[in-house]
Amino acid sequence: MLTFRELEQIAETILKHTTSEEMQCYLDMEHDSKLLWIKYKIASLEVQA
Repeated sequence: MLTFRELEQIAETILKHTTSEEMQCYLDMEHDSKLLWIKYKIASLEVQA
């Protein structure tokens, strides 16, 4: 299980790699879509690493 600090670091990384347009789309999404978007964003960051 992840610690709060680890989750915070993941969130900071996602924000650094998210455009303002992507963020607006995210805010307009339904809850389930937001979860899928987060999973996609984490996966794409892992591929880039």
